Parts: sequence; C-alpha cells; structure tokens
Amino acid sequence: MKPTDAMVADERLQGLLEAVEQQRETRCAAILAQARDDAQALVKQARGKARTRLHREILHARQQFAQQFALQQASQAASQREARFRSDRALLDQAWPLLRTALERRWQEPVARRRWVEALTDLALARLVADDWRIEHPADWPVEEREALARRVQERSGTQPVFDADTALQAGIRVRAGNTLVDGSCDGLLRDRVHIEALLLAALREKQLD
Repeated sequence: MKPTDAMVADERLQGLLEAVEQQRETRCAAILAQARDDAQALVKQARGKARTRLHREILHARQQFAQQFALQQASQAASQREARFRSDRALLDQAWPLLRTALERRWQEPVARRRWVEALTDLALARLVADDWRIEHPADWPVEEREALARRVQERSGTQPVFDADTALQAGIRVRAGNTLVDGSCDGLLRDRVHIEALLLAALREKQLD
C-alpha cells in the first residue's frame, strides 16, 4: 500500500517528537549531572568550612583551657606561698623568744660565756682603732673573768680597758672605743632580725629534709 501524504506527515511528526524527547532527555541528564556536581562541590565546601570552623573552635577551647589552667595553677601556687608564709611567720614568732632565752642561758654557762667573750674580743681587736676601750657588761659578771679579759686585751693591744656594769644588760658585753661600738649583747646579736630569721628557716628546712 502506497503511504499517503497524511501517513508521511505522521511519521515525520513522530520522528520529530522522538528527536525532541531524546534531546530533552539528554538535556535533563546533563542538567542532573551538573546539579550533582554542584551539590557535591557545595557539600565539599561546606565540609571544608565546617572542619575549619571546628578546628578554630577546638584551638580556641584549648587556649581557654590553657589560660584557665594557668590561672588556676598561679592561684594555687599563690595560696600555697601565702599559707607557707603564714606558717613560717607563726613558727618564727614562736622561735624568736626561745632564741633569746637560749642565748641568755648560754651566757650563764661558764664555758659558753668564755667562748662568747673571746669571740667578741677578737672581733673588737680587729675593728677598733682607738685605745680608750670601755666594756659594758652585766652586773653579775664574775670579777675574775673581767680581769682575765683585761689581761688579754692588754697583751694583744696594749690597751687597758675600763669596765662599766649595766644593770639592764642580761647577757653579753659591749665594747666601745672612740665612736665605734662592737655590740655582743643579746640585743646586738639579734639586731639583724631579717637575716637571723632567714638562717633559722634555712636550718629548719634542712632539718625537715633530714
């Protein structure tokens, strides 16, 4: 049967429709592929930004923690130092009168008193230039010990000292010559309280370590 014009036209139309449909499918497929690529790129970018933001947040959190930890450590160290200072201060306040009592007790022991006087005399002989020695001493210091000291000073310096009893002096002696004073009394030995307390603390620390 010979195709009519109408049949030819229908075939052409059908072919055109199929071509259009094919083109539409191809175009849709291209659009979908581009959309998928764009979506993947957006997801990758979002993940990258999220990782960067998370990294910054982690670094910030670490810095805050480190700062808080450092502040806490500093505060704890300051509290420990303050507590130790209060403990040391209480200990020294208790030890100070005991130290004075111990010195006064040593002055009452003849052997310790002789060594005390000899050490102070050696210091005075090294420091004093003038020869008008005046030795202040407790009123109950034995006469024979004063005479022994006078002979020692006379032999070593050619100076004859003058002795003055001081009722306010409980332990030790003071030697004056010209404008110079060598103070070996209890008050004189304990005058540099800061230095003596430092030595006491060092001795206590050493004893605690033992």
